[in-house]
Amino acid sequence: FGPQYALYFAYLRTYSLWLWPPAILGALLFIVQESVYGGQENVWGAFFCLLLIAWAAGFAQAWRRREAGLREQWGLPKAVPEIERPGFNGGRAAGLSGAFAAGFYTENDQFVPVDPAAVLEGADVPVAPAMSNFERKLRLIFSWAIILLAMGLTVTTQLALLLFRSVAQQLVDPAWLGGLAAAVACAVVVEGMQLWMTPMVGALVHFQRHRSYGVHEGHHAAQLFALSFVNRFFSPFYLAVLKKVQMPQRFLFIYEDVQTAATTAVGQGDTGLTLEAFEETCRDRSGNPSDDCMEELFTQILALVVVNALLQNAVEYAGVAFAACCRRVTRGGTRVASEAALAAADGTHLAHNLFELSMSFAMVALFAGACPLVGLVALLNNAIEGRCDAFLHLRCLQRPMPRRVGGFGAWNSILTMIAYLGILTNSILLCHTSTALPKLFLASTSAYLSDAGGSRFVLLLLIEHAFLALKLLVDLLIPDVEEGYVARLASQRKLLALAVDARARRAGWKAAPPPPPPPASGPVVVDADDDEDAPPPPPLIKGGVSVMSDL
Repeated sequence: FGPQYALYFAYLRTYSLWLWPPAILGALLFIVQESVYGGQENVWGAFFCLLLIAWAAGFAQAWRRREAGLREQWGLPKAVPEIERPGFNGGRAAGLSGAFAAGFYTENDQFVPVDPAAVLEGADVPVAPAMSNFERKLRLIFSWAIILLAMGLTVTTQLALLLFRSVAQQLVDPAWLGGLAAAVACAVVVEGMQLWMTPMVGALVHFQRHRSYGVHEGHHAAQLFALSFVNRFFSPFYLAVLKKVQMPQRFLFIYEDVQTAATTAVGQGDTGLTLEAFEETCRDRSGNPSDDCMEELFTQILALVVVNALLQNAVEYAGVAFAACCRRVTRGGTRVASEAALAAADGTHLAHNLFELSMSFAMVALFAGACPLVGLVALLNNAIEGRCDAFLHLRCLQRPMPRRVGGFGAWNSILTMIAYLGILTNSILLCHTSTALPKLFLASTSAYLSDAGGSRFVLLLLIEHAFLALKLLVDLLIPDVEEGYVARLASQRKLLALAVDARARRAGWKAAPPPPPPPASGPVVVDADDDEDAPPPPPLIKGGVSVMSDL
């Protein structure tokens, strides 16, 4: 399968192992909150947020060390030369010959034109899609403009649903049912928008026409994560930060009153439409105004996680079942013919899985403090995902073409960014969205800080800067690869090389003498036919026994 798929399954295993602490502690915290505190916020939730900050930073560091250790073990280079994608020149076969010209690309993706008349007769004229760096930058700017418009669309839609949430909590009885219905509707809209956002980003990256694998995958990962992050996390950020800042706010909502509409039908009432002012403020499960938005945030995050897990696993199971059905239909003849009839593994499924795992890590690192069940749902989802992926790649798809990679590429930068965002988000949950920790730590300092908002802001800065400095210090002091591990691998390779050399000498093998130096003057003429008469190089075999047979 190659190092790319091996690194993916190694990341899935490492992430699943690291999910056990937040999953178990989060489930215990949820039981305590519901049984002891009646679903209200408490100081144990605040300490759980502090634990999540350390967990996210520790996982990012642990995966970097794990990836670096695997690179050393497998002999992967840190820097891999850029390889041209097969799809880069695929447009020529589709009738796009007008965009192609005689020329080639340098390592920095600069197109160099070539005069066909200057090419020697019999040599192939290099042909490539002619695109300057300026044109590619214009396409990149246009693509990001489309992505920003999509971000504005999802923000506007979710904001309307979040305002409708306040209306539903005041109109529906009981109030928690209205809030839950609005949260589920928002989660369904988020998943529906994600269905067209993912192929749209793929089409935009293809439109940008990046030549190499690394650049193409890097732009695809960055653009897809940026758009999907806004789509999936706007509603939690609104409830955690913006709603409490601007409350209370009043807005007008027009709806149809059932009783008035009934009287209108018999000609005894007015138009049946009611214009009423609603207040946008934080509310608890009963629909009463509250000092914080933690209960609303819990409901929204739980709806997002559950709806995403159900839809994702349903699509995953449907895809695996369909692929298995196609395998049974095409089975017949030899094993080679049967596997040749399977669908090709083009890497699209792998990129989608990496994206989903990154979004799962972001949800746990950023908002598991508001909804402790997120870690448990993510762990169960990983268990299903790993088995579906293993069955799909082993039984239902062709073996992918192995390709040398230097690591996770852009996804490592995304994981590091999520770890830093986790510090900021959990600090906001501790000191701004929730009131448990400020009441605990600021009770004795109220004489020094009279303003409650100012004291919370100071506490937020202290916690955020302390954990940020601690993470930077850990990243600086702990190397990505353990020095003892590198020394052990180097020692094993050296001993293996010495053993091969000793076995070769005992077998009586001698290396071929070096070729004679070229003449001091005059041109050197090489005849291709001379290579056919040249004796083959001496093999590493003597007496029918391989040199490596006893190693």
